[in-house]
Amino acid sequence: MHLEYLLSTQMKTYLNMRVLRSRIIVNYCAYITNICKKAIFFISPNSNMLLVQLNASYIEYFLSFLKKHTNTQYSSLIDITVIDYPFQLRRFEIVYTLLSLSNNSRIFVKICVSALASVASLKLLYPNAG
Repeated sequence: MHLEYLLSTQMKTYLNMRVLRSRIIVNYCAYITNICKKAIFFISPNSNMLLVQLNASYIEYFLSFLKKHTNTQYSSLIDITVIDYPFQLRRFEIVYTLLSLSNNSRIFVKICVSALASVASLKLLYPNAG
């Protein structure tokens, strides 16, 4: 009986933590959207990560904001992925994966560009990008 009570209490605590975490992430999405209204097309919260789709011309500005702002601190660029969709107008989808060690969260920043478009270099912001 005592073990069942302990397990049910732990489960309730776990579920309450998940609900609280999801509310924090939704509020965090609203915060980022308010600051960078022009840049963001789409933002989607998931468990401990975010997906943000941007206008490609704002990529340098937005990633600089994510790295330097005290409430974000995405100081590590983990990965850059490029996906080719040959039959679409905006042929290339570029996804930047960033990690905030202080907030223990990841963010995926996605831009879509045509085959002839150029994308700003992020080497000065994240040296491992080059």
